[in-house]
Amino acid sequence: MSFYTTNECVDYICDSILIPNLATLTPQPQAVYRLDDQLLPGGWPMVVVVDNGLRRTYGGSHRFTLIIGVQIAVLHGPMNEPVAQRSKEDLALARQITLLLHADRMLGGNIAQGWVERDQAHGVKFGSIDDTVKTTLLNWVGEQVELDTT
Repeated sequence: MSFYTTNECVDYICDSILIPNLATLTPQPQAVYRLDDQLLPGGWPMVVVVDNGLRRTYGGSHRFTLIIGVQIAVLHGPMNEPVAQRSKEDLALARQITLLLHADRMLGGNIAQGWVERDQAHGVKFGSIDDTVKTTLLNWVGEQVELDTT
């Protein structure tokens, strides 16, 4: 079955790529959350996977290319230093997650291709977490061909 929505990609990334591989990551994330999950502060690091939009471009001959966006936020912990000063562990964890995503570029054959297009350091406040959290945002982009059946 092919994926045509961002939610399908979020679910696959969480359930088939990140959660089964948590034990292989160093440092090991305490949890993987989706956007609608309630974050439980204090278990650092943690990963939050959210929908980042869907774009459709015309590919000619009754075809569209769907550009599916997913954002993976790696929350490293409370921010005690400037955003740009990520530790070696922070960088290594973000890189390991990128490599996991690149090892399954087609999400099990459900999209044409996908990749992490950007890795950016941030300090972010998330919902019920009072402190600013040192975060690495990974922007994942997938492409899918959709036939125009009209």
